[in-house]
Amino acid sequence: MLSNVEGKNKNYGKLIQSVKSANPDVVVLQETTEEWWRQIQVLTDDYPHFKALPRPGGGGMVLLSRFPLERADVLILDESTHPAMSAKINLDGTTLSLLSLHPPTPMRIHKFNYRNGQLEQAA
Repeated sequence: MLSNVEGKNKNYGKLIQSVKSANPDVVVLQETTEEWWRQIQVLTDDYPHFKALPRPGGGGMVLLSRFPLERADVLILDESTHPAMSAKINLDGTTLSLLSLHPPTPMRIHKFNYRNGQLEQAA
């Protein structure tokens, strides 16, 4: 499950309810701030394997998994405030590779260049 929580949004309970209802094995949440991370940590009861990188603005990310994380790395791809996350998740002996990006919105030329660079690196 992937969800952009929209950092300014304060409807923490709705997100928690949505995750519990969908019951996915892996959850990636984008635009997570420190406050979002505090409010949703109850999810770690069901998802004991996690990597959290809360940040102000649109650059935070949280990975939650029911399965062990063999590796979870924060990737700084450029000078923007939008890191990526790469993980290897052990699904009962099978390794799942996961890459999550939230490139900057290409509203200005430098953000356009950051976005394109992140997509090129992901490929």
